[in-house]
Amino acid sequence: MKKNLKHLISSAMNKIAWLCLFTWISGIASYSCMAMETFDDRRPNEHFCPITLQVMRDPVVAADGHSYERAAISKYFNIDNRAKSPITGLPLKNRDLFDNQALKAMIRDWKPGRLGEPSVLETRDADSIAQRVKEEFSKNAALLNSAKDKDIVAFLGNTGAGKSTLVNLLAGKGVVA
Repeated sequence: MKKNLKHLISSAMNKIAWLCLFTWISGIASYSCMAMETFDDRRPNEHFCPITLQVMRDPVVAADGHSYERAAISKYFNIDNRAKSPITGLPLKNRDLFDNQALKAMIRDWKPGRLGEPSVLETRDADSIAQRVKEEFSKNAALLNSAKDKDIVAFLGNTGAGKSTLVNLLAGKGVVA
C-alpha cells in the first residue's frame, strides 16, 4: 500500500513538474512573439488594443468610438455585465460592436520602416524631382515618341503609395485585396 502511494505521489509530482515546465516554455514562446509586436515602437498606437496592449487582429468599434480587439472588449463587457468605456469609464449607450475594416486593413498592410523615416521624395525639392522626370523621359524617348500628340499622365509617388494599383484600376484590371 505504501509503495503504491509513493508511486502515485511520485507520478503526480512528475506530471506537475512537466506541466509547470510546459507552461513556462509556452509562456516564454508567446511572450517572445508578443514582444515583437507589442514593443515595436515604430508601429502606430492605433494598431494596439487599449485593453490587451497587443496588436489587434479583429478590431471593432464600441459605442465610445474607440477600437478594441473583439475578444478583449467582449470579455470586458462580461465582467460584472459592464456597460462603460474601458478608456473613459463613462457609461456606454449600448454594447454593440462594429467591425473596423479600415483599421484591420491598415494593421494587415503595415510594413516596418515606412513610417518614421522621410521618403526619398520628401528629401528632394521640386526642381530636382522635375529634373529626374526629364531624365527618365529622355531615357525612354522612343516610347514617348510613339505616344506623340497624345496626352501622357505620369504618376509620381513613393514605393507602396498605390501608383501601380491606380494604373491597373484605370486600365480595367481587377484589384486584389
